[in-house]
Formats: sequence, C-alpha cells, structure tokens
Amino acid sequence: MKTLLLPICLSVGLLASLSAQETPAKPAEGLDKAKLAATRTVAINNLKQIGVALIEFDSEYGAYPNAETAKDVKEATGTEFKLEGKTSNDFFRQLLLAGLKNEKLFQFGAPAKPADNKFTTESEAFARGECEFAYFPGASASNDPSRPLVVAALLPGKMEFDPAVFDGKAVVLRNDLSVTVQPINEKGEVIVNGKSLLDPSQPYWQGKKPEVAWPK
Repeated sequence: MKTLLLPICLSVGLLASLSAQETPAKPAEGLDKAKLAATRTVAINNLKQIGVALIEFDSEYGAYPNAETAKDVKEATGTEFKLEGKTSNDFFRQLLLAGLKNEKLFQFGAPAKPADNKFTTESEAFARGECEFAYFPGASASNDPSRPLVVAALLPGKMEFDPAVFDGKAVVLRNDLSVTVQPINEKGEVIVNGKSLLDPSQPYWQGKKPEVAWPK
C-alpha cells in the first residue's frame, strides 16, 4: 500500500494543477447573459466578414495589413492617411481604402462611440472608439491556418482577455477564416493545447512573441 501512495498523491496533485489552469474566469455578477450572448453573436458575424476582407486584401497586396502594405495602399489610392502604427485602427484603415467601406463591422455591442461610416478624412476613419477588435499584424494567407488574426476582447495594452465582455468567453478569427469562441480562465488566458493562445511557443507564432495592435 505504501508504494502506491506516492503515485496516487502525484496524480491528485497533477489533476488539481490542471483543474486550476482550466478554471474559467467569473464575469461580474448581475450581467445580462442573453445580452452578452447577443453581443458575442454580433462579434462572431462581424469577424467572419472581416476575415473575407483580409483574404481579399491579401490577394491584392500579398499580405494582411502591415507597414509594407501601407506603402502599397498609399501608392495605389493616392491617400495621405496614416495607415501604419501601433493600433488596430491604424492597420484597419488599409481595409477601408481597399474597398471595405464599413466601420461598423469592427464594433459589437453598444460602444461609447458608435461607428459612423465617415472616412473622408483621416480623423474620421476609424476615429478613437470606432474599433473594438485587437489585431495581430505580420501574417498572410499562406501562414499557419490556426494562426489568430483578430480577437476580442483583450484588455487595453495587456495580453489578457476581459471575461466581462462575452460572459467569460473570447472570440478568435483564425487564418483559415474560422471564428472560435474560447473560455477565458482566471488568469485572463485562453488555453489551446495546454498553453495560452498568445504563448510564443504555440506553433503558429513560430517562436516569436506575438505583435499586438490594440484598438484605441
């Protein structure tokens, strides 16, 4: 009996550790779950359309919006808009100029500043508050199909997801154009194959820390 005790204890400890990693985050109490589910559905549908726009952009410019494609878009359109930067607003302006004339796709729920689809001037195109999705620049359609491209809802400036937005869930657009709904754990992480979605050791990041463009 004594020889079995140690393995049993180790197994119990391992199960407890795994359970702790997979413990879902608890959204704030009093939230309207039906409303959050509806908001999540809007985000999912919008991400599907954004995915199609990204693929069309890639077929035209050879990659998804990045600093290099910004130069090509400027040359092709003659725009003076700022198309590169640190925010997803900056990068997504490239999609607007490439033909996706719908800022509303980049919001969900009831944002403080509803998108107005005005983008005649740079200050109007994806103005502060008109984009709610975070973007991972640096990819193209030829990359790993499971690579995340656009997600919601990352906390501003952090690599953690906000469980209050979608009732403890995150939504993820991947390079194969699938949109998945993933549970968020107590650390604000989405776990995929035992690791954080944003862990550089995930094969789709190719050993590099993911670059994140948060919305402004």
